[in-house]
Amino acid sequence: MKFKTLIHRIDENILQKVFNIALPVINGVSEISVSISLLKKALQNTYSPNELVTNKRLFASIIPILKKEEAIDLATELGLDFNHESPWSAIEYANYNTKGKEIICSFFNIEYIGFTKEKISNTIIVEPQYPLFAHQIDIYNRVQELLWSQGQEKVLIHMPTGSGKTRTCMNLVSNHLKSNPKESVIWFANTEELCQQASEEFTKAWKVLGNKSMTVQNVWCGNKVDTTLESSFIVFGIQTFISLYTNNTTLATDLSEKVGLVVMDEAHMSIAPKYKLAIDILLFKNAKLIGLSATPGRSWNDIDRDKELANYFNRKKVTLKIKGYDNCVDYLVEEGYLARVKNESLFFNEGIEPSEVDYQYLKDHLQLSKSFLNKVSKDTKRNILIVSKVKALVKRHNRIILFSINVNHSETLSLALSAIGIKSASISSRTDKNTRRRLISEFKSDETEPMVLCNYGVLTTGFDAPKTSCAVITRPTDSLVLYSQMVGRVIRGVKAGGNEVAEIITVVDTNLEGFSSVADAFLNWEDVW
Repeated sequence: MKFKTLIHRIDENILQKVFNIALPVINGVSEISVSISLLKKALQNTYSPNELVTNKRLFASIIPILKKEEAIDLATELGLDFNHESPWSAIEYANYNTKGKEIICSFFNIEYIGFTKEKISNTIIVEPQYPLFAHQIDIYNRVQELLWSQGQEKVLIHMPTGSGKTRTCMNLVSNHLKSNPKESVIWFANTEELCQQASEEFTKAWKVLGNKSMTVQNVWCGNKVDTTLESSFIVFGIQTFISLYTNNTTLATDLSEKVGLVVMDEAHMSIAPKYKLAIDILLFKNAKLIGLSATPGRSWNDIDRDKELANYFNRKKVTLKIKGYDNCVDYLVEEGYLARVKNESLFFNEGIEPSEVDYQYLKDHLQLSKSFLNKVSKDTKRNILIVSKVKALVKRHNRIILFSINVNHSETLSLALSAIGIKSASISSRTDKNTRRRLISEFKSDETEPMVLCNYGVLTTGFDAPKTSCAVITRPTDSLVLYSQMVGRVIRGVKAGGNEVAEIITVVDTNLEGFSSVADAFLNWEDVW
């Protein structure tokens, strides 16, 4: 029997049984007389064919319209015991199990669709949107324990460049702001790039971790700070803060009333007298201090200066340690958080020999004089060696960053590279901010043409271009801090959006000292802490 035949036979009496209490409602709101055809249409819009013949209440109303032969056939197919004179009663009182419903649907040429209970997973994995890696979680927990459980005042986070210092700290900052809704956090940085990085990273973190609206104050490049806000995340250019504080001596005192946490990026700078004074005033009302550094010392050969930094942080340093590894850098490289570093020395044997005056200056000041470095920067043979090497490097690297000796040296090398057909640009303190931003944006883009970014003094920290796979270090430096920062621009691994291998080319003037590996550099200051 076809389902359409069943519907066709439905009369007014059947419809009254099916619609039951709905019929008076329909008549009460309808502006026209409701016909049988309209009711049939409403019935089919409300119930599927499957539901009409397998819902016991509904089908009981429809059973009487079956002809006797049809009722007998259906009762027989259902395997019911019935009186051949009244097969309808047997169908009405039958137990409608799954098999019976399938038989009824088949009888009316309808596909049986059984009820499927929605399956609820026993376990669900929820992926975080601002995750920390396992080694970052360990640092987070240890800092939390020191500052907020043990009540320490200061702590320095010591993690290699590229291992996620900023992201780890932003979790700590966000947690503090949630736990202390009336307090502010100040983040100090010493370059525009570092300030911008901190502002963007906090914005990204707070969108995921925050629990209320939060004002981010970007106080650098001439911007002012609003001290009236109850709670905010304030990114301060450290020089901007010193300038504002010098002109308004109550500024730091006013802020100390609202600030519960201060973060000092590149923490080795925090003991410079003018910086230390500013930070100490902000800490006056018992604010906490977190320092961030991949190089927790100010030098490589002045232990007294390094001890001063360690003492300022009360010798509370949380260093990234990995069980089973003598040096965490090895672990980070193996796991793909840092790139595998391929070091190459570019030896220059014909360099200018330092004079006795130059040696005496080096002995007295523990650094090379600007006048000697200026001579080195103008050495034509040395510069030819550098440009020739970069010419070979662009065949296997898409983005190369070159650290020069001074501004003129950066411009000289960039001009030479451009003249031989290599896309290049120079950035220094002389470069206006709009041009600087444009060039950095171009360098970070996905363009396939290789590009070399020469610079002096502005891209050692806070410059985040993970796809940069090669650094050429042409400036002689006695600062392990500075050297580590330059290397750090290119060693982000695949898991951090970088590369499997990073190539570091260091120009070695054979009459001057140099440094060893990145891993050795990371552990250089352990004795003073």
